[in-house]
Amino acid sequence: MTKATVHLSVMLLLVPSAAASAAESDPHAPRFVALPAIDATKNEGTDYGLLGVFLPRDASGTLNTLIAVNLSYRKNVGVNGFADYRSRPSPHSFVDLYGFKAQRVEQKLEAHYEDSALRDGAFRVYAELHQHRVGADRFFGRGDDTSSNAESALTRGEYLADLRAGPNLRPGTAVLGTLRFRRFRLGKSVLDHLPDVRDAYPLEPGIHGGKVAAAGVRAVVDRREREATPETGSYAEGYAEVARFSDAGEDGWLRRFGLEGRKLWPVGKGRWLVTVLRGRAQFVLGDAVPFWELSSLGGEESLRAYGEHRFTDRHSVLGGVEARFRVAEPRILGQPIALQAAPFLEAGKVFDDVREELLGRGLVQAVHRSWGLGLRGVVEPYIVGRLDLAWGSEGLAITTGIGYTF
Repeated sequence: MTKATVHLSVMLLLVPSAAASAAESDPHAPRFVALPAIDATKNEGTDYGLLGVFLPRDASGTLNTLIAVNLSYRKNVGVNGFADYRSRPSPHSFVDLYGFKAQRVEQKLEAHYEDSALRDGAFRVYAELHQHRVGADRFFGRGDDTSSNAESALTRGEYLADLRAGPNLRPGTAVLGTLRFRRFRLGKSVLDHLPDVRDAYPLEPGIHGGKVAAAGVRAVVDRREREATPETGSYAEGYAEVARFSDAGEDGWLRRFGLEGRKLWPVGKGRWLVTVLRGRAQFVLGDAVPFWELSSLGGEESLRAYGEHRFTDRHSVLGGVEARFRVAEPRILGQPIALQAAPFLEAGKVFDDVREELLGRGLVQAVHRSWGLGLRGVVEPYIVGRLDLAWGSEGLAITTGIGYTF
C-alpha cells in the first residue's frame, strides 16, 4: 500500500530539529514534528504540502507507532489530504489504517492487519480491505516491448478483500489458505493529454471492468532474524490460486502461480554492509484474462525506474540485488538512526509464452533494467524510510516508501 507523502517526509524526520534537545532529556516522551511534504511519482505527478507526524512510544521507550496527517496540492486532483495510523503492537504483528481524499476524483480507504505468530505462535494471518479510486493509472498494452507512445490512461476504481490464514508448522514456516475478492471499474482519467484506455484498447479483455473471486494456498518460510528491519537470513514463499472472472459480457477461469525468494548477507563488525538478493516469478493462465489481473513490472516494488504497471503480460520474472551500506548513526530526537546508502540493480521481463519467450535465449531478450541509489533511514526494530533514485531506458524516476523494497 502506498502513502508516498508520508514516505519522503519520514526521510525528512532524519534531519535534526530544534526539538532534539528536549527529546534527549526524556526518551519516553512522545514526539510531534511538522514537516514540509513533497512526493513525486512518475505516473501521478508531484504533491506539495505539510505533514504532521506524531510518534508515541510504548512503556519501554520503543518507537512502534506512527500517526500522520497531511494536507497537499497536486495539479491534476487539486487539494488533497490523508490520515494514516501505523503500528507494530509486537515484533510479529502490524496494523495500518489509512484514508485519503482529493478535491477531484481520487480517494482511498485501507485497513491492513497481519500477525505471523498469532495465538502464541500457532497461526499466521494477513487481512486487507481497501477501496481505491486513482485517476492517473496507465496501460501500455500487453508485451515486453511496448512503446512509451502506446501509453493510455484510466481512473481505476477498485474494491479488494484479501484474507490469508493458516497454521505455523514450525516457527517461521506456515501454510495458508487464501481468499480474494476484487471488483474493478474503469473511468476517464484526470490526464486529459493521454488517450482513454477504452478508446486505445477497446478489445482488451476486462476493458469494461468486472469481478474476480479467488481461492488458493500459500506456503511461507521466513528465516530472517526480524521482519521489518532484517539484516540476515532468508525468506521464501510460493502460491497458487484459482479465480473466476465475470462481468456483463464475458466470464472465465484463470490460474495464478508464483514464487519469491530473498537472501541477506551481512558483512563486518556491526553489519556495516548487508547485501540482499531477490528473485520473483509469476505465471497467469487462462482464456481472456482481464488486463488488470495480469502480471506487471514497474513502480516502487519492481523496476523502480519505470512507472507502475509499465510492462504487462501473462507472466513475469524479476531479479534484483541491493547493497545497504551503513554510513552514519546519529541520534535524532533522542532516537538512534541508521543512515544507509544502497546502490541497487534490477532486471526483469514480462512474456506470454514460456517456451518461446523465456527458455534458452529468450531469457536475455527484451529484459528491462533499473539501477540507481537508495537512501535509507532505519529506526530499529520497526521503521524504515526509503528514497530511491532509479534510472532506466525511459529516464529517471524517484520512488519513496516506508519499509524496504525487498
